[in-house]
Amino acid sequence: MLLDTSGLLCYIHRDEPQHKKAVQLVDDAGNKLLTHSHVLAELVALALIRRLPRAKVLEFVVDLVDNPDIETVWVGEQLHREAMQLLADRQDKTYSLCDAVSFILMRQRSITDALTTDRHFEQEGFLTLPALEGRGFLLPRGDLFNQAGARKNRGLLDPSVFSLRTWVPVCPTVPFQNLCLDAKREWGKPP
Repeated sequence: MLLDTSGLLCYIHRDEPQHKKAVQLVDDAGNKLLTHSHVLAELVALALIRRLPRAKVLEFVVDLVDNPDIETVWVGEQLHREAMQLLADRQDKTYSLCDAVSFILMRQRSITDALTTDRHFEQEGFLTLPALEGRGFLLPRGDLFNQAGARKNRGLLDPSVFSLRTWVPVCPTVPFQNLCLDAKREWGKPP
């Protein structure tokens, strides 16, 4: 699954409507995750626009890059040129350069699913976060959840307790899962 900017924002921001589903999809994907340097650049900018603390966002991006279960592709000249060609070929669309890079990578690697809310992915025939919500194999596995729906042994906190301003050590053993934001607490203070 490709991790796109909007999907990552849903992942880190507990107040996003699709936060729970984004966390679940990333958990279920295991080590089959891909992103690229343009997504990371967009994520930093978007998070700052959303007034998320810069230091925490940068720490999240570094953790993501360092995570062995997530492949980060660094966009070079060849991939950039291919993406520019795709934009030239699709002038009737409003795709960003970041979108085009994602589409190229997804096609090269036969990836059909994207953690994103961006409708441009649907226009190119990929499955996005809203469409993935109904896919049976991506629904929660019973062994990961107790009767109340809380995660077992995953280190994740109950989303009903935390909702936009706290650094929450979500899962200390997996660096990628170390950032969720909460409006009910101050940044940097433990829950």
